[in-house]
Amino acid sequence: MRNGTRQVIRFILLLVAFLAGGGLTSLPERAGSTAASVATMNEANIDRIARPVERQPGDWPSDLAVQIGPVEVIRGPDTVTDNPFNTLSGSSTLSGYLANSTTVGYIGGSLETLRLFSSAVLQPGTGFDSCGAWLNSAWQDDSLTRAWYHAETACNYPETHKSVAYAESYDGGQTFIKPNYPANQVITAPANYTHPDEDDEGDHHVLQVGNYLYLYFIPSRDWQLRLARSHIDDGGLPGTWHKYYNGSFSEPGLGGESSPLDPTGALTRSWISFNTYLNAYMGFSYVARNGEFAGFGFTMSPDGITDWGALPYLVLQTEREFWGPPDTELVEYPSMASIYGDSDNIGNVFWLYYMLLNPGDDFQNRYLVRRKIWLTNAASPAPIDTMPRIALSKYVNGNDT
Repeated sequence: MRNGTRQVIRFILLLVAFLAGGGLTSLPERAGSTAASVATMNEANIDRIARPVERQPGDWPSDLAVQIGPVEVIRGPDTVTDNPFNTLSGSSTLSGYLANSTTVGYIGGSLETLRLFSSAVLQPGTGFDSCGAWLNSAWQDDSLTRAWYHAETACNYPETHKSVAYAESYDGGQTFIKPNYPANQVITAPANYTHPDEDDEGDHHVLQVGNYLYLYFIPSRDWQLRLARSHIDDGGLPGTWHKYYNGSFSEPGLGGESSPLDPTGALTRSWISFNTYLNAYMGFSYVARNGEFAGFGFTMSPDGITDWGALPYLVLQTEREFWGPPDTELVEYPSMASIYGDSDNIGNVFWLYYMLLNPGDDFQNRYLVRRKIWLTNAASPAPIDTMPRIALSKYVNGNDT
């Protein structure tokens, strides 16, 4: 789904030293899983995570601690996990979606009881989504389920063209149609971007914010998170989206310009959910150290648009990029969900989902895994020595490796 990821982050983050633990550990199977072995941390049930040494206003609160639980395998090894796992909460059921060109669905009463649908819920078309239709967000609007999918034109990477399009379901999210196809796109790049490395806008997530739907998306020209919105009365239909540009929602979703929500790079290829415990929007984003990819971390904003913390709180450490050398673990396609399965609203305890490749594995051996996250008040900063961290292949202590 993602072509050669060009890391254009050029900012410097100062992070505390940390330890990486783990190895290869047998893990229990979950819904749809055939996995037996995935890179994970040590056997401690919960790891305390260090926080950045230096902070700026709006960064991670000094009295907030993060704890992370062990890896659980959801499915794999296979090729399916190629987008963020996302959910739809019904009146009595929960649905989950995962895709690689074709979107598959799960249904159950909770995250722990999800079972695979018997058939695909959304498939590629013959036009702008001929390479695939990755369903990234669904929203229940009375009896109608509205959804927005990541679309790609032809699978000739890096030439493929990415956009965001609209779909609907009349059976509670079990199957989706594309109204007025192929006139169902909602987000496309400005026409002046013609180079195949710059003409993509996709990899999105939609959540309701008051009377609006917020669609967070990522352009391939710089991988910095952008935002568009549609009034809920308009249902997120094509032509109703406006991109955030230079401080206002003033540009059309189709072909309009947009501004990075945080040009410092703290929101690079991020997933956003609202955290009710923090009363803030929480992003899970790429983190860079000295201009190099270091992993993923948390950052926050009071309104989901401005004042994002400049120093993400590093949680998952990995230096492997999407098409990089396979000598370390690859972490990609992160998402968050509450313990009740809500992808949009989380609390002080929630699940972090992501795709994982073991060192040396190729993309035929992807795993969807999850880890439980706890946010707790801390009277004083966590100690920064001998802290077990997440499962990684590299030990880092200051500037020593």
